[in-house]
Amino acid sequence: MNKNMLRYAAVAAGFVASAPAMAAGLRWLVTGAPPPWVEQIDRRRSAPAAGTDSMPQVLHELELARLADEVQRVRAQDRPGRRLQVRATTAAYDDALVQACRALGLESPAGTPPLSDAQRYEVETALMAAGVQW
Repeated sequence: MNKNMLRYAAVAAGFVASAPAMAAGLRWLVTGAPPPWVEQIDRRRSAPAAGTDSMPQVLHELELARLADEVQRVRAQDRPGRRLQVRATTAAYDDALVQACRALGLESPAGTPPLSDAQRYEVETALMAAGVQW
């Protein structure tokens, strides 16, 4: 066999092997129902239920303290890109606040970070009332 025949066989085998995935993708596009393997991935990636967080509370407190210090440090800087860094560190801090709320089973704000100043204040107050210190 020459090289061209081997290349043709490899391409043909690739198309044959990918046919089921292409069929599932087309079915997903037409019907809107994802294939079973996509639902399995979504279930694995879904957030754990409230109170089932495996991370100890002290680690949540340490992460909140670290991010609070980082937000203050970035806000005190005077360099290019400061606004973007403030937004990024604030969003990370807000995410840590929401995770700490979920770990304690407290009500957390709907939506995704960044939180508004009022939401952030409410979440911080709720965590402090629950005994979290950072």
